[in-house]
Amino acid sequence: MPEEDDKTPVASVPEPSAAEPPDKEPSNSEHPAAQASEGEPSDLEYPVIESSFDESRAARADKIIKNYVLWSAGTALIPLPLVDFVAVAAIELKMLKKLSDHYEMEFSHQRGKSLIASLIGGVHARAFSVSLFKFIPVFGMTGAVVSLGALSGAVTYAVGKVFVQHFETGGTLLDFDPSKVKAFFAEKCREGRKAASDMQKPTA
Repeated sequence: MPEEDDKTPVASVPEPSAAEPPDKEPSNSEHPAAQASEGEPSDLEYPVIESSFDESRAARADKIIKNYVLWSAGTALIPLPLVDFVAVAAIELKMLKKLSDHYEMEFSHQRGKSLIASLIGGVHARAFSVSLFKFIPVFGMTGAVVSLGALSGAVTYAVGKVFVQHFETGGTLLDFDPSKVKAFFAEKCREGRKAASDMQKPTA
């Protein structure tokens, strides 16, 4: 009598269909964000968040110049001759100190005073002579206020613009050479006359 095969049949386990998606979450390496971080291109678009207030350093420097131009032009109303001249020089030096602080530059009172004097040159002599017109009653005072106000505002504007350009390009008070910026200073003086006039106009 033949012996029966005592091997127990093993039930076959059906393999998962390739059409059925796996139940598990994709691994970190399969995530689109992970692929993007590994240098793979990603179709995800991330919103760009723009700052609501991003005023440039140069724009803030322009505001400083504007304030001191108004102060400088206003000295023309000082009735005493030559006092206005001294006041303008002090205002320009204070402006340079403010701009130096703004650009985090080391400031020297004596160095700044010397640089401004060298930069302005003959313009100081012209302002000095205009200030003397205040000795003439009525008409001299009126003419001096108009002329000196425009001149002082324009020069202060030009001084500020020259130093802002120097600081913006990485310069300091130690390497500032007035002789190299004479043409730029003259250009900004012409521009400053209109700028000073516009600043003094009453806003509607």
